[in-house]
Amino acid sequence: MPSKRTVVALSAAALIVLASGFFLLQIGSGGTKGSGVGTQTRSQGSQSSSVGTQSSSGGTQINNQSKFTFLAYPGETQLIQQYGEAGDLIILRGNGTSGGCPDASGAVQLKAEFPNLLVVQLYQKLAQIQKCAQALPSQVDYIGYDFEPWPGYTPEWTTNQSQVANLLDQARAVAHEYGKKLIFTPSYVAPDEAPPLQGSWDYGALASHVDALDLQVQSFASNIQKFKSIVGTVEGEIKSEAPGTLFFVEISLKITNVQASLNAYNSIATDNVTGIILWHDPSEVAECGAFLQELR
Repeated sequence: MPSKRTVVALSAAALIVLASGFFLLQIGSGGTKGSGVGTQTRSQGSQSSSVGTQSSSGGTQINNQSKFTFLAYPGETQLIQQYGEAGDLIILRGNGTSGGCPDASGAVQLKAEFPNLLVVQLYQKLAQIQKCAQALPSQVDYIGYDFEPWPGYTPEWTTNQSQVANLLDQARAVAHEYGKKLIFTPSYVAPDEAPPLQGSWDYGALASHVDALDLQVQSFASNIQKFKSIVGTVEGEIKSEAPGTLFFVEISLKITNVQASLNAYNSIATDNVTGIILWHDPSEVAECGAFLQELR
């Protein structure tokens, strides 16, 4: 789900990403541990990911019952064992392809090791979802629709809300046909964004067409006031128009370090925000552990 933005990198639960993923934090009841906008993309970040050591006790208190999604990189399994809780999600990434479809076979082993966690397979194209969903193992719980305008991502990209809703209806129909749920992870669209992200979306209306939505606003996480304002607006729309849809917010260690990421999460940790995706690379597993240590 890497994505370019007009100011800084961003891109798209509770989710765990495998071999190229992101860290999702889901707010909810506690579980048994170990059960278990610029021209950058998610894979390009210029800001240091140094681990912050400062306490995150200031401001709104973090919900310590929050659930996380991990990127199941080699070495991240240890973090899942240490911090994972029932209801956390795992996103499969970077396992190659077979017949044009991402290899989702890793879901089998992950579910065997962590039976109380949920597994997600991401796709950038509706055609991929339509082609590949039928071959997904039963251990995959969510299909992710990573809707982004950048080269190599979503050829059907549009900011026309009616057209987006139609695409989501098609994707969700496929997901539900094969016993999965749909999480929508679009690039952030707003009137003050530059093309191709300029547009006006009612996120609550779009959320009514999916089972979960991830708001890709990681490029704003260092500006707490704007970050909180954007999340609050979308949160209100979803609460009003799609209260049954899970709502995730994305932060990236490629843009904000551990302490800044904690501060960003701390600013929006309410009962209406289901979770946080903490995007990171395999080299940043230690930073993810520092983030989790503060929250769990």
